[in-house]
Amino acid sequence: MKVNLNEITTGLQQASRAPSSHNCQPWASVVLDSNHHRQAFCQANQLPFSDDTTIIIFGVHTDRILTTLSHHEVEMQLSIGAYIEALITSLKANIHPEIIWVLEEKELSITPIKDWPTHCKPVLALSLKNDLTQHRTTEYANCLTSRRTHRLQYKNKPITAEQQRLLTSTQAHLDQDNQAGLSTEIITDPKAIKKFGQFISDHAAIEFTHRAAWQETYQYMRWTQNDADSHGDGFMLSQVLGPIANWKSQLYKIAMSPTVMQCLNKVKFASTLAKDLGKQYTNSPALFVLSFDSEQPNTKTQLIAGMHLLAFWLRCESLNLSLWPASITLQHDTTRHQLQSALNLKNRPFFIGKIGEAIDRQNISIRHGDALNAVTIL
Repeated sequence: MKVNLNEITTGLQQASRAPSSHNCQPWASVVLDSNHHRQAFCQANQLPFSDDTTIIIFGVHTDRILTTLSHHEVEMQLSIGAYIEALITSLKANIHPEIIWVLEEKELSITPIKDWPTHCKPVLALSLKNDLTQHRTTEYANCLTSRRTHRLQYKNKPITAEQQRLLTSTQAHLDQDNQAGLSTEIITDPKAIKKFGQFISDHAAIEFTHRAAWQETYQYMRWTQNDADSHGDGFMLSQVLGPIANWKSQLYKIAMSPTVMQCLNKVKFASTLAKDLGKQYTNSPALFVLSFDSEQPNTKTQLIAGMHLLAFWLRCESLNLSLWPASITLQHDTTRHQLQSALNLKNRPFFIGKIGEAIDRQNISIRHGDALNAVTIL
């Protein structure tokens, strides 16, 4: 018996809670539910067809992706991988997922699907079927709705050895034996953490001085709740600075606009912002690092890396721990290489962040009003 379509659409709504760079939510998906579309798709792509299998093709939403920096392409794949992992996590334990196609392995033909959405550029196809002989863990499904990116103060409370063991043993549903060859590291050495905070203070100004990158970031900043609700993506200044009066928010809106920032940078405003940001990481309880074993990971590895990241994040949530990504240190190749050297990281890091127990767990979570507006059902 085929997986109930309502279960899939509910799962995709839950999956929209996944994290993404700038909260741009760059995912799109096409659900092939009808026999006609599944048969046409399988025949065109030389894939086995089964009456009891539903096919979902995941892709980048070309209207929502970040494009300014080369590392943004990796971040988009990580975001989509997290979205896929979130879907699988939300489904019933007896629903068996399987990757049947991934970008770069072979060409994908979508020509038989006449109603293919033009905004969806395929990266991975997944089959779903009921299988009573296989059961996945679903214990972290409830953590999807409570997961947030907490950027404010963390308690000065160490990560216990047991928490570290649980976190580093986390694996994605579709890569239980780490075929992707990812490395996980939790850094608790105060000297290394302080060095990381200083690194941000010394180098994070590039985020504000790189005009194109800052222009794109600024476009995702939301200055009022109405602004956030109308866009359905991005992040509010209060998520970074805490509660802030409307008049002060509007002042920041002017001061941080790309044109004004270029002028203020002449008086080292960007350096001041970088130093303030670095201080937020200097006294972190721990850092979490995920790395590729290759400088040039393929698309499948990047997608699975996003799955691992979401699995880790949900495990953190179950332990009442929070993450604050510091992707600013990885988006530029120069600073990434310098960071690898500073922290003696052997492999290429694709995620690094502060981990600990947040003092103020925020409830702000901007999402598109209709979580299914990036989903096409055929």
